[in-house]
Amino acid sequence: MLIIENLFLAIAGLKTNKMRSLLTMLGIIIGISSVIAIVSVGDSISASIEKDMKAMGMENISVDVRRKTDDNQVNFNDDEKPTAEDLLSLTDIKNFQDKFKDKIKTLSFTQDGGSGEIRIGRKTENVYIQGTNYGYSIQKKVKVINGRYLENKDVERVRKVAVIPREMAESIEKEGDEALGSEIKVFVEDKLATYLVVGIYDNGSKNKGLVAGDLRKWLPFTFRHQLRVS
Repeated sequence: MLIIENLFLAIAGLKTNKMRSLLTMLGIIIGISSVIAIVSVGDSISASIEKDMKAMGMENISVDVRRKTDDNQVNFNDDEKPTAEDLLSLTDIKNFQDKFKDKIKTLSFTQDGGSGEIRIGRKTENVYIQGTNYGYSIQKKVKVINGRYLENKDVERVRKVAVIPREMAESIEKEGDEALGSEIKVFVEDKLATYLVVGIYDNGSKNKGLVAGDLRKWLPFTFRHQLRVS
């Protein structure tokens, strides 16, 4: 009975004070709308910041092998090159990836090949050489426009294959040959090796010719072994 009486009193109050009731409801509506708007804007800003951070490599972890000093510190000025026993092997990397496969999206590793020369027809052009693996294309979001990127089996089987930039492919085709599937001669570390072009990527450059230092040619991570046995 008390509940019904209170209900009637409330309805009577609404009828008597229509303007106050309207303003009260309007305030409630505006308040709820403001909260929803603030939450939506906050979520949008958070998503935008997270996207930008991911693009900057927030999820990437870089690992570098360096020798420790006697006081167990890292020596960044050490010019001595590590031996093969100091470095991680492909087996070590595979075991690490298998152990943490539910937490690792991909493993990307590179090996600096320095500057080399590429023979295209009768021309010789300078190019930067880098050894990589399949994970590198995922991490760096490499845009392959023809063919494919390097695969893990290319690294494991020490295949003589290469991925070249679009500008280099255009130079090859100017010589009358198809770039994809062609063989190019690479002169690096005072040795000459021949590689099969399996992919062409777009590096976003508008340069039409080969310019020393602005082009990157990717080889399997094991390319130094190829040079030793060439």
